[in-house]
Amino acid sequence: MTTQSKNKSVILFVVIAASVLLLLIVMLILQKTDKAALPSPDKTSSISNTASSSQSTAAKSTLKSLEGKWVRTDGDYMIVIERADVDGHVVAGYFNPQPIKVSKASAKENEGKARLFIELQDVGYPGCTYNLTLNQETDQMYGQYFQAAMRETYEVVFQRLK
Repeated sequence: MTTQSKNKSVILFVVIAASVLLLLIVMLILQKTDKAALPSPDKTSSISNTASSSQSTAAKSTLKSLEGKWVRTDGDYMIVIERADVDGHVVAGYFNPQPIKVSKASAKENEGKARLFIELQDVGYPGCTYNLTLNQETDQMYGQYFQAAMRETYEVVFQRLK
């Protein structure tokens, strides 16, 4: 390599290094500007934090009320909810009367009511689903059962076993 080409390589390296350094400086400045624009925690309203906390406590209580054994009023079908977490995670089993694989189970609180979704994935039940809403006054879950193989939806009611 000639001296002239070595000098060009060194100059190119210095230019690239300076560009990278300049880019890093600009990014740091932008990061500090973005953080300055955010309100500090002590300036935020404690009312919204309290409201959020009480809403999450209400949702937790509402979803916890799903836990238990539920029997469908028109047959020997049973849903067992072992756990319903405020984040929507549900541990559930389904029986007719033998265990049927539950592939998905989730819950959410909407307008003060607990709503449950269950998807079955087993022989005779591929893709069948339940969409249920808890009525706390009657201690029943009501909603729809979608029978995937027949592509039909049925209105169903589950009563809590005591």
